[in-house]
Amino acid sequence: MRCSGSPRPAEPHEVEEFLDYLENRFGISREFLRGYSVFVSGGSLWVFSGDVSVPGAVSCAESIGVRALKGSGKGPKPTSAFLRLVGRHATRNVVDLEDEGQLLNFMGGGIIGGEFPVDPGYVVVRFGGEVLGCGLYSPRLGIVSQLPSHMRSSSSWGVFQE
Repeated sequence: MRCSGSPRPAEPHEVEEFLDYLENRFGISREFLRGYSVFVSGGSLWVFSGDVSVPGAVSCAESIGVRALKGSGKGPKPTSAFLRLVGRHATRNVVDLEDEGQLLNFMGGGIIGGEFPVDPGYVVVRFGGEVLGCGLYSPRLGIVSQLPSHMRSSSSWGVFQE
């Protein structure tokens, strides 16, 4: 049974393009995601760690797993939720924030001015070794937070305080 609007398994070429993107942009090994199923829904790629061969595992679902990539005018955009799961494996285009001021600015949805040793485009943003989410690097602007509003904080408290 196929439901209207339900996710469909990604075609092999879509999975390869996805893995190529992660490897080329972020240095995330293709092997790391080999055990995941990739689905397409609403113009986005989703990753799912469950067994899709189990009857009813995917039927009539609106989404499955975690949205990994969505289309944008600047190319495929990794979601912050996905980067929080896999970003620790990134070896390229990673920005480590240096102080709590930068952290609070990023977490509030702001821009961190300056030049960073990364390629223009989407980057993994970390603080204290923890992946915060997705940023967009422009040499002219710096790092523009790509955190969705529900992940943002306008508070002055430290995110990683003990």
